[in-house]
Order: sequence, then C-alpha cells, then structure tokens
Amino acid sequence: MTATDVTNGLGTDPMVFRRTLGKFLTGVTIVATRDSAGKRWGMTANSFSSVSLAPPLISICIADRSPSFPAFVDAQNFGVSILSSDQQDVAMRFAKPFEDKFDGLPFVEPRAGSPVLDSSAATLVCRTVQRIVAGDHVILVGEVLECTAHDEPLLGYSEGRFFRMDPHVQHGTLVPRSGREVDFGWLIEQDKQLLLFRDRATQRWTIPMGALAAGVTMSESMSRSARNVLGVDVEPQFLYSTLDLSDERTCYVYRATSTSDLPSGAEWGLFDEQSVPWDEFKHDNMIPMVRRYFMERERDKFGIFLNLGSGRIAQLSDEAPWPID
Repeated sequence: MTATDVTNGLGTDPMVFRRTLGKFLTGVTIVATRDSAGKRWGMTANSFSSVSLAPPLISICIADRSPSFPAFVDAQNFGVSILSSDQQDVAMRFAKPFEDKFDGLPFVEPRAGSPVLDSSAATLVCRTVQRIVAGDHVILVGEVLECTAHDEPLLGYSEGRFFRMDPHVQHGTLVPRSGREVDFGWLIEQDKQLLLFRDRATQRWTIPMGALAAGVTMSESMSRSARNVLGVDVEPQFLYSTLDLSDERTCYVYRATSTSDLPSGAEWGLFDEQSVPWDEFKHDNMIPMVRRYFMERERDKFGIFLNLGSGRIAQLSDEAPWPID
C-alpha cells in the first residue's frame, strides 16, 4: 500500500470521517412511516442495525436535516424494507427529493404507519420504543412486530457506491457479481448554467447520475432513471460522452432538457464555467468532460467522446431530416 492509498486524520475532519466509514460494507434499506396527517414519508438508509433478540429490537438513524425528520421523530410505527440486488433504482429514488417517492411501487402497510416494499428481500414492521438524540441525528429504536424474508440476493453499499451480490456462495462468503456497472448521467442547463448534485456521502459535486432503471423499452428505462435521480422528467437530446468512472463503472452521459422545474435545495446547484467547484468534483476524470462541454456549448458545436483506447471525439453535424422512401 502506498502513501496515497492511506486516509489518515482526525475524526473531526468530515472528509476523513466519511471516507473511513465508507470502508464498512452495508446493506441498503428503505425506511418509511406516516405523519399525523397521514402522508407517507420515506428515505434510503444504510444506518440500520440489529439491537436485541429478546425483545426483538432494531435501530435506524435519522439526520436532523432530512425533510422526513419531523415525521420519523413523531412516528409511533415505521417499516423497514431491505432491498434486493435489482432495486438500486428504488434506492436512488428514495435518496433524493421526489414529489411522490411511493408512486407506482408495490408498498403495503401490514400495520398503520409502517409501509414496506412488498417486492424487497426482507421487511420489518416496527413500533418505536425509544428516541435517542446523538449529534446531528436521532436514533430510533424499534420493536419488531412482524418480519418477512425472501431468498433474494441483496443490494450492498460501500465507498459511495452500490454493488450487487450473487445468490451463490463461495467458501461461506457472498461475492460481488462480475462485469461492469453502468450509470446514466445528464447534462442539464438553465440560464446557461449547468446543474450539479452534491453527493451526500462524500460532499463532492457531480453531474446528476444514477443506475439504469427497469423498463419495457430503453426509452422508458432512461426516463425512469432520470426521474429517480432528479425527481422530474427530462428529454434527452443526444449522447454526449461515455466515461469510465472507475475500473468497474462506466457512465453514459446525455445532454438533456427538463420538461418541468429543476430540483432545488442544498444538494443541488446551478453553475457557470467560472463558478463550478472544480476542486470538489467527486470524479477527477469527469472534469475534462465538463470543461469540454462548456467550450463546445459556447461554440454551439458538439462532439461525442468515444471511450476507445486513448479516446477520440466524433463530431456531430447539423441536424437534417432523415430521408424516408
């Protein structure tokens, strides 16, 4: 291990602390409840833990900055859904602002105030028995009233990214599925400024991006992917770049326009070329692509970066009607 491979510092340094905690592999859950008005609230959480067998207790941690914080703090009941390996799109949807995160998903409610995802790998229906203030979080301790488990491979999370697990076991240890993971990213502008998203785990900026969602057609899958990430519908214009984010992950980046208002909040920002936080990008190899985009947008002449060998730019010609005979 070289010096550049080591993270070392004080626990009071947020970046050091987050990167260190990222080394701990976890599962991924959706935690859901209802507020006093009956509205459903949910979020993606990996801060889930078993507490006791007798009585059966679990815990989750809720950040005080979360929009769903008031609902969970007052909740008498809540539900926990442990996600399977094919539900990364659900995890992305519940991790970001979205008008109705539950829309179109098979949630059931075995007990009042405890929505659980019927198609997940496992579910727990809980009654809140204790609330503990801890720093900028509240720990909810729940007594498990009902639970269900299916023989499904699980969705995992480590170092700011998801990974999938195969159902087979080698020497008693689950092994990651082979092959590359693929994300879709979106270059979206408003008033000549580019929309960027601040990743919660690393506090670094990136273009909006996420895993390809399930769909009957590719167009439907891409549309669902954008809604999961942005919470709004977008209209893809053209493929702009293929970009390797790591040795295991590739992102297909599309230029797109939004068909409604863009997401807002502390995690979202609009930047021109001069105000982009270049030193705070999550992926260093994304920086040249974003710089190239600003340059080509200024000239209104775009090319597609083809990630072949050392890479090359394929120029786009002006649009012309496709001849139909």
